[in-house]
Amino acid sequence: MLYLLFLLIIFGIGIFGIILSIDYCEYLREYRLKQYELITYERPFGIARQDFPLHPIKPYKFIVSIFSSEKVYDENILSYKKNLKLVIISFAFLCVVLIFI
Repeated sequence: MLYLLFLLIIFGIGIFGIILSIDYCEYLREYRLKQYELITYERPFGIARQDFPLHPIKPYKFIVSIFSSEKVYDENILSYKKNLKLVIISFAFLCVVLIFI
C-alpha cells in the first residue's frame, strides 16, 4: 500500500514538472527567444522549431540552464527555476526512496 502511495506521489510530481517545464518554455519562447533557442533543437526531424507541436528541448542544456547560477534579473525566470529545481530534486529523492521500500 505504501508502495502504491509513493508511486502516485511520484506520478503527480512528474506531471507537475512537465506542466511547469512547458510553461517555462512558453515564457522563454515569448520573452527570451535567445535563451529558448539555446535550450531547444533547431530542426528536430526536419521540422522547423516554430512549427514543431512540442518544445524540442535538449535535456542536458535544459537541466544546466535550470541549475545555473548566472545572474537573471527577470523575476518570472527566477520563480520558474526555483520551482523546477524543487520538482527535479523531490522527484529524484522520491524515486530513490521508492527503490528502498
